[in-house]
Amino acid sequence: MFEDRTFTGREIYKEVSGILEPIWEQEAYALSKFILTEVFDQKWMDLISAPFVEIDKNLAVQLEKIIERLLLMEPVQYILGYSYFLERKFKVSPEVLIPRPETEELVYTIIKIFKHQGPRILDIGTGSGCIGISLALELKVNSFTGVDKSSAALKVAEENARRFGVTMNSIRLDILKDKIRYSGFNIIASNPPYIRPSERRLMKKNVIDYEPSEALFVPEEDPLIFYNKIVAKAEEILIPDGMLFFELNEMYGEEVKQLLLDSNYKNVTLNQDIHGKDRFVYGIK
Repeated sequence: MFEDRTFTGREIYKEVSGILEPIWEQEAYALSKFILTEVFDQKWMDLISAPFVEIDKNLAVQLEKIIERLLLMEPVQYILGYSYFLERKFKVSPEVLIPRPETEELVYTIIKIFKHQGPRILDIGTGSGCIGISLALELKVNSFTGVDKSSAALKVAEENARRFGVTMNSIRLDILKDKIRYSGFNIIASNPPYIRPSERRLMKKNVIDYEPSEALFVPEEDPLIFYNKIVAKAEEILIPDGMLFFELNEMYGEEVKQLLLDSNYKNVTLNQDIHGKDRFVYGIK
């Protein structure tokens, strides 16, 4: 398809986006930009303005394989094996959720509040470790505790922590059933499962067919099950004046806010994400 052909930067972008557009629709353009900059290891402006781009055999094979998998709507992050979060490259695999820009917003909020305080951090449902590792680095404590039910997810998080020079206290447990045997945390952060099965019809194939369902979905009849459990456990393991931070389903912002108020948290705040949707709740114990 591409081997031994010469393109301008704009031509290769037009060809790749044209292949992807019938499947990915408007997302095809951002996706094409991303994979081309990654495959050619160039900044976008340098690539798009290049008068010619010669594609050797190895690059052609790599690009064609990526496109073949994208045409099956496999997430590009799983294809490449990594995703960017706060401009850092995190390993990801189908055992962990792909980090979202909304979660970056949550981390930014925590960083602004705890700057220079040297907190002890607990990341519940750590997945790739992107929340805990980013907080550990940005707050310059270089350590955190990460909890997850999935041993495969913990291995990914542990590998990411090693790559970034962060010490991770890795704990495998089911937050719905098991006791957390550590305490004294200043921060508990969690992006737990929060999607009801009835919402599957609104979701795209690249999410429901590839990302781990146990990290996405909650029982239809009990959508706040993880929030209730985490708030109950935080009673024992979060220090006085420590803070609990949640990412959440936009439909349940007020309910999660009320949960924290009913549990006597102070300064409980419900924030919207960049799209204006209720997405984060936090408060002081």
